[in-house]
Amino acid sequence: MKKHRISVLVLSALICGNVYAEVDYTKGVFIVNEDWYGHHNSTVNHLNPEATDGAYWTYRAFQKENPGYELGCTTQYAAIYGNRIYFISKQAKDPGSTVTGGRITVADAKTLSVLAQIEKIDDSGAMCDGRAFLGIDSQKGYVSSSNGIWVLNLESMSVIRKIPGTDNPNAGDNSLPSINPGSALYHGQTGTMVLSADRVFAAHQSSGILVIDPTDDSLETTVSIAKALMDSNLWQPTVEDLEDIEAGYASLEECAPGVGAVITDRSGTVWASLSANINGTGESFPVVFKINPYSLDVTPISIPADIQAPASSWYAWTPDTFSSSPLLDEIYWRGGDRWFGGDIIWKYNYTSHTFGKLIDTGEDGNNWHIYGCSMRPHPVSGEIYCSLYHDNQSTAYITRRYSSDGKIIAEYPMIENYWFPSLPFFPEQQSGSVTVLPDSAEEVDTQYFSIQGIYFGSKKPEKAGIYIEKRGQQFKKIIIR
Repeated sequence: MKKHRISVLVLSALICGNVYAEVDYTKGVFIVNEDWYGHHNSTVNHLNPEATDGAYWTYRAFQKENPGYELGCTTQYAAIYGNRIYFISKQAKDPGSTVTGGRITVADAKTLSVLAQIEKIDDSGAMCDGRAFLGIDSQKGYVSSSNGIWVLNLESMSVIRKIPGTDNPNAGDNSLPSINPGSALYHGQTGTMVLSADRVFAAHQSSGILVIDPTDDSLETTVSIAKALMDSNLWQPTVEDLEDIEAGYASLEECAPGVGAVITDRSGTVWASLSANINGTGESFPVVFKINPYSLDVTPISIPADIQAPASSWYAWTPDTFSSSPLLDEIYWRGGDRWFGGDIIWKYNYTSHTFGKLIDTGEDGNNWHIYGCSMRPHPVSGEIYCSLYHDNQSTAYITRRYSSDGKIIAEYPMIENYWFPSLPFFPEQQSGSVTVLPDSAEEVDTQYFSIQGIYFGSKKPEKAGIYIEKRGQQFKKIIIR
């Protein structure tokens, strides 16, 4: 009996992620999950892709490290910044859970120990569901939401104020059901945000691309989707649109295609995907914007008819798959008009100006599809991690790891559950330390990038933050205080 009991415990450890071994959260990959709405709060799993014993997964890692605590409901976004993880949830508590988490949860990046949970982003009680996080400096970050972008004090771990001009124009009007595209929840949301050239670029569902000055948290200007498309003759308002605009029923921006998501490439150039309209239907628009972060000049790039345009998901907001390679001059996306699934990751090389197919999960015939937004390249290796599923009724999921040229490296099976995975994100590897190289290494060509892949040049950045240092063919993560 004793021998049998030990074997069962060992098997359980292998399946559930080896509960006896201490997990090194400074390596590997995290994947934050919506989890099963109506039954559980959201979860985060940790993947150790180099595990030699097959115990790749630590499931529900936040709950494991914080008994009695849970994330909020429908957590779609998480980011590591300054030795902390910032989890952003749509609500603080799932209707089926007995535990209240937070719309904002802050945890230690090394241990996952909870540091703070904030139930409400807007203390007034107005509808304000969480969307995404962006670290600005050692003292503050931004949290986007269904009603504006908010300043988060990273020292006190408290929400300070909303940035003027980033509001949802329907905020305060809760007369329409939340599933109505014109409701206060699904009309003027803010979503993904990036920092480049000392400006923050943020996707606003009904206004376009907000450009924010982070020194004083002010709205500098807005990049108009309608104007850029009209100037390039890629879209024009219809007669009905013009009548609605003249009658005051709609603005030009509300009639035009909208922004989907914003990213930066490894040089710091800003890119934006577009949606066919601002109503959150998920229908894509076959153009991407290339934006100079200094001049704000917009270059619309048409996507060929045989290439699917980037999927967007304002209706049930996720960060989308729109992303960029840290090593190659390429941007990636999952194509199609279905925000929750698809088979193909497309790429655009902005140096050669060529489009192509990078990954097609349908080619192996095993009925695996990419779930939602759950795809991201590793910020150092450039390898691509994707969460795959069969359909919304199936509890079977795997995570697949690809090389930067789309070849399968490995698959990591998971225990069955309605995970509904969202964003993969990648931990700091040398948290809390600065890598110092010998003087002899100074002759090697050195380049510096942000953790998001923004290229800073060959001179070490002076601003405090987390950076990737490339010397020759070697990459190291450094922290400048």
